[in-house]
Amino acid sequence: MGLVHIESLGPERHRDAGRILAESLLEDPYYRPVFGATGLARLRRYMESGVKCVAPEGHSFVATDDGVPVGALLAIPPRPSRLVHWRFRLSEIAEPFRIGFVASRRMRRRDRRSEPVHRRGGSWRVCGLGVLPGWQGRGIGGRLLAALAERADREGRAIFLATANPRNVPFYRRHGFLFCDDALAEDGCAIQFLVREPARRSPPGPLS
Repeated sequence: MGLVHIESLGPERHRDAGRILAESLLEDPYYRPVFGATGLARLRRYMESGVKCVAPEGHSFVATDDGVPVGALLAIPPRPSRLVHWRFRLSEIAEPFRIGFVASRRMRRRDRRSEPVHRRGGSWRVCGLGVLPGWQGRGIGGRLLAALAERADREGRAIFLATANPRNVPFYRRHGFLFCDDALAEDGCAIQFLVREPARRSPPGPLS
């Protein structure tokens, strides 16, 4: 592994971010029942659509190793612009043609199950985090989270996320996330909601 950089996710990296998220999350319990083991191409199209909806706001990040994209984090700010809502609305219309009508319907139902907690006002939301399999276990996911946490702490805001993979929970706990709620998808997939409260700043010391 070379020198890993964390940078803002620009338009030139949108397709890379979609590919990274698809390759890293294909086996995730949230996506596997919908897309199957051979659904990488459809999942990539689904992720690329999400990237195009969220990333233009400038709040998402990409990790590069010697210039090669290896990780990505998508984040929705506490008060997303109207453009974000319209992008998602238009994406939903085209989604059945990108990934199939059955997969589209199942993903909408799953996403609705993860909405109530995410809609708490004044908080950031992680809607996608992935690192390519060959680069996992090297601290890249933690650095992507830290980049968002730094911004959230500066603003005094919490960060919410959802995971259906219990193996990911210890990782999130190490980065300050705690369990706050859960939900059950129609096919029995258990979704856990986690929150990271903003770090408290130490009061300034006395002037010397």
